Amino acid sequence: MLIGWSSKDVSSTERVTITGQAFERISTGVFDPTTITVLVMDDGKDNVVFISGDFTGITTELIREVKSAVSKKMPEIDTSKIIFNATHTHTAPRYQSLTNLGYDKAPRDKVDIYPPDKYRAFLVEQVSDAVAEAYKGREEGSFSYGYGSAAVAIHRRATYFNDRSINNKANDTFGVNGYAQMYGQTNVEDFSGFEGTIDTKAYMLYTFDKDNKLTGAIININCPSQCTELETFTSADYWNETRELIRERHGNIYILPQCAAAGDQSPHILHGSAEFNRKNALKFGDDPKAAQFSRPWEYYNRKVIAERIAHAFDECLEWASREKITDAPISHVTKTVSLDAWKVTEEEYKTALENYAACKNQEFVCTDDPEADFKENTRISSNISRYEGVISRYEAGLTRRNAEIHVLKIGDIAFASNPFELYTDYQHRIQARSPFTQTFIIQLASSDVESAPGTGYLPTARAAANKGYSAIMFSCTVSPEGGQELVEETLTVLNEIK
Repeated sequence: MLIGWSSKDVSSTERVTITGQAFERISTGVFDPTTITVLVMDDGKDNVVFISGDFTGITTELIREVKSAVSKKMPEIDTSKIIFNATHTHTAPRYQSLTNLGYDKAPRDKVDIYPPDKYRAFLVEQVSDAVAEAYKGREEGSFSYGYGSAAVAIHRRATYFNDRSINNKANDTFGVNGYAQMYGQTNVEDFSGFEGTIDTKAYMLYTFDKDNKLTGAIININCPSQCTELETFTSADYWNETRELIRERHGNIYILPQCAAAGDQSPHILHGSAEFNRKNALKFGDDPKAAQFSRPWEYYNRKVIAERIAHAFDECLEWASREKITDAPISHVTKTVSLDAWKVTEEEYKTALENYAACKNQEFVCTDDPEADFKENTRISSNISRYEGVISRYEAGLTRRNAEIHVLKIGDIAFASNPFELYTDYQHRIQARSPFTQTFIIQLASSDVESAPGTGYLPTARAAANKGYSAIMFSCTVSPEGGQELVEETLTVLNEIK
């Protein structure tokens, strides 16, 4: 087994805009590094190039530019073997064009922002350099694998005894609630519980050099890195504190984070905030870093999560490293799958047309605060763009959507990627039937296929019936039936390569 690592700090001190919300924020600086990390594993016959980035998502545009740059620098690398995933931080520098989510519609002549295309050019250069370095640096080594327990995610969809649609606001493409609501209130009489499950397993793959020294690890967690939501600095979120804590104990090793299926998961506390705040006050006191946050509890949550992941890392390493594997066959399949598209009804289409017309007539704000205006105007333009997306999908009559998946075996373990914010139930369906000892699921991974704009969430049938953001036409392009097709397609390949 040949193993190569590389990592780059891809932070920007420019006035980049920040992704992760339905409006744009202009960066005031860097709180902690946003990074990309590369791991190459090669058995001499097949290989995989894992890339992880502290970003909200990985667009088709980005992966194609990365592949092109890699091919120019090292033509011997098969770029179809690249799996590039995002950790889904909500404080990432924007590399996507402002046409993404329609932000280009908002006036920006009075604000000074760094062009996303210029940042993306820098990012592509750094990623392709890192891939080349990791590939050139391959050396004989070994790996081990296992899992620990780390309670990171909270199920973020609250359900209710009563239908809450009566409270939905007109022209709101986010708050289309029914019997469920993302981040809904829990201290109300009709709260009935959370819609689905969580998964506290932290999957690990450790690598060692020929002298059996630990060199790095993949850490696969069922939770997006979005403790920090609304700040105007860029940050890797809880992965920053996690890296720092693990490296304090194990030296400057490489850490490659992967977000497992977590479309219905979040690190945010939905109930028990009083006990959570009391714990943090007693445990951490007044940390000066927390004062830099508009919501200090988000910083403390990052520290708590880092402790849990680092503990799982150490506990798993202790027993998993007893079996270091030096020779394991790799089989890597990249496949385009066709999935059932989300159905927009005729009634929904007519409503969308009416609301779209109303939104189009809404005037952009113009005050003596251009940056506040820009933020609000991108919110307005984002709403307009979401209506346009639904209308265009209905009028095009889309019944299928293509997506790229990677299915990979390394000896007795497997990895399966998808480009969605995938609900956790789908991961359990795959893992329960997988023929491998351990199966890592990677969501928000690159998909190099032409498709309708926005891959979005992939909810279960239960969620679609309950409605609420992440299970409505504005946030989904593939149906729950398509989700099950994804499960079956993944399992077919897993069984073929076993």
